[in-house]
Amino acid sequence: MDTNDHSEFIPPICRLNTELLVQIFVCLVEDIPSEHRFTPRFPQPKSTEAPLILGRVNTLWRHVALWTPRLWENVEILYREPSKSPPGDILNRFLSRSGARPLSIAVSFDPTSEHFSQTESLFSEMARVMHRWRRIYLTTHLIPHVHDFIRLIGATPLLESVECLLVDIIAFRHRRMRSIFPLHLASVF
Repeated sequence: MDTNDHSEFIPPICRLNTELLVQIFVCLVEDIPSEHRFTPRFPQPKSTEAPLILGRVNTLWRHVALWTPRLWENVEILYREPSKSPPGDILNRFLSRSGARPLSIAVSFDPTSEHFSQTESLFSEMARVMHRWRRIYLTTHLIPHVHDFIRLIGATPLLESVECLLVDIIAFRHRRMRSIFPLHLASVF
């Protein structure tokens, strides 16, 4: 046995070829349980969730995660005010890594917030890539958000569905069961 050969000490997961690693990573972001929600559960831009956490394992994993557009084609933005990072900037990071892939984006506005100062930048960032939209989900308690969102929709050749969920804010404030009704906009287009 060669004492200079350290390959036997490399964990098996680090010896996987790149193609197999990509497939494993894709399974991680596609199989997120949705927990009886209106919208599907997409990856969130958190350092503790895939795909971001994958880049924290080692250099190879970081490279594979950053350069696999399929990992970045779905994103869920939970918009709370005040926000440390503007939601448009957060979305832009995902979009810049998604290549030219069709996009599924879910935006949820925190029903306990009254004012959202950076909604325009978030919607502008979404509008910039509307030609790549596949599925869009918007959850809000404010009618102006729906109005602003509908106004920005233009040419969307890949669009399969747009769903808006208006949340009854009074039910949230009184801690009763949340009464909600979906507004399906797919038939409008």
